[in-house]
Amino acid sequence: MVAKRGKSRQNIDMESLLDLIMPENCVICGAKGKSLCPNCKQKIIAESSNFCLECGNFIEESCPDCRLPYQKSYTVGFRDEAVGKIAEKYKFSSKRSLARQITDILMNILPDFSPDTVVVPIPTIKKHVRMRGLDHTKKVAKQLAKAKKCRFSPLVSRMNDSVQVGANAKKRLEQAKTAFKIDEKELKKVFNEKSAVFLYDDISTTGSTIKECAKLLKKSGIKNISVIILAKNR
Repeated sequence: MVAKRGKSRQNIDMESLLDLIMPENCVICGAKGKSLCPNCKQKIIAESSNFCLECGNFIEESCPDCRLPYQKSYTVGFRDEAVGKIAEKYKFSSKRSLARQITDILMNILPDFSPDTVVVPIPTIKKHVRMRGLDHTKKVAKQLAKAKKCRFSPLVSRMNDSVQVGANAKKRLEQAKTAFKIDEKELKKVFNEKSAVFLYDDISTTGSTIKECAKLLKKSGIKNISVIILAKNR
């Protein structure tokens, strides 16, 4: 009995423990307790809307009007809404506790994943990871894969550290075409004929990054590709 109690203590959720010892303020309403309070989180989930990343029309899972290198896309909302504030606080302020809240939101809007599904993050620029002390897309993608009981893989990697902030749509597209590559070792490790890939990125401005990464996956032989975006610029 003593051994069982000791094991139970080891399994305590450390983030839940920190919520009790060092409660945070909700980044949306300021309520004390968590980095995102239950009321604000539920409101974001209830008001989430899915729209085409190319034309902006509201869709269910795919756009009938746009030819895209992926089959399905899922979004939570726009960058000027509450979800955009969460994305920015997590990304630019390295508010780590928001990773779990973002994962909870995604779990509520995404369909079921098969065990052969692979969650792949859009890789963060290395110097930004060093500056922030956090690879924000990788952390959420890992948590999402664990929650969905499927696989995680850094299947897409960066070839350079070109920064897109401030670049226009044409420049972003040019940068995206040369910024990424497929990790062949990871491809051999995780890919099979049943594999479905979900590409995850937090903020999308023009959609060029997610499209180019999907094209690379398609060229590698992966046919079932979906994308997940937390917040999109209008």
